[in-house]
Amino acid sequence: MSKTKSVKSADKETKTVKEANEAKQLKSEKKSASIDQATEQSIEVKKESGIDSKKDKPTVTLPEQPQVEKSAKQSVAAITDNQLAKTDGAVKNKPYKKGQRPGRLLGSLPFEIHTIEAQRLFSGNTGKDAMGLLRFGGQMTEIWEAAEQDDPYADWYLVKVYDGIVKLRNQLATVTQDYQAKIQEVYGRANLPLTPFASQKPIVRNLWFRTQYGYLGANLVADFDELMRVVLTANRVGVLLDKPQDAIRVEWIDKINGLFQLPFKWQAFKLTRADVEANNDLAKSVHSVLGKLPEAILNKTLRAPFSPFINIPTEIKQEAVDPSKTTEAEK
Repeated sequence: MSKTKSVKSADKETKTVKEANEAKQLKSEKKSASIDQATEQSIEVKKESGIDSKKDKPTVTLPEQPQVEKSAKQSVAAITDNQLAKTDGAVKNKPYKKGQRPGRLLGSLPFEIHTIEAQRLFSGNTGKDAMGLLRFGGQMTEIWEAAEQDDPYADWYLVKVYDGIVKLRNQLATVTQDYQAKIQEVYGRANLPLTPFASQKPIVRNLWFRTQYGYLGANLVADFDELMRVVLTANRVGVLLDKPQDAIRVEWIDKINGLFQLPFKWQAFKLTRADVEANNDLAKSVHSVLGKLPEAILNKTLRAPFSPFINIPTEIKQEAVDPSKTTEAEK
């Protein structure tokens, strides 16, 4: 009895599977028929319009695009701020805040020293009252800041120091060239060339000053270093110069030390041009210490090539206003 029931249930399952397969086959036949009908309709439409599906394929004509210049400068200049704002990079970057700006530039200049004489001049170990390059640069910063506050004597010392550096550098260049020429007279042959000796292990100092005058002073020490290399080389290979090497060394160390001491003659009195024009007590006392100002310095027609922008305090500007020139509205 149980065997006959299992056979009947197996027959029912087989019948159900057959019916499902027949239904799927009927659906696929209907779908293929509809696709064939749509294909025939499209072929008829193409025949009526005169288009052959194999030969006459429809083409689309695009409008001509304007030629683009290949110049990089022109293409960059053509980009507007609005176009930049639409790029991915501009979208990702954060917008600038009001008043935001980059920090000040920082860096150092490596200074290579070859001779002991130049090293002593750099550090200020050349004798009594020697200042050295670093102290010179620091004092020039104080003078610079005073010149910003309209101190005419500070402006005057900027001119003095600049002119002194230019004068000494020109003199050093002339003497060094003369001594090099004398060496070339003896060792200028192709089979016996000679260049000034250099240190096997020079000392390197990284320089950073707040004003240009520290770097100008470093150039002066570098010129002296080159002079001493030439002088020591000439003495070593037997070339006679117009003076002994010790006399040359002492002469130029004294000249450069004198320049490095020059800014220390200036003193900070917090004086302004308004005080000098008013000839008040402060101006008179400063005059007795620092001397009489040149007229060109006082009226600002003479200033050093490297000078700060003069930032006159607000109270001084208000005192300088002529009351007779006030308008009716101000009264």
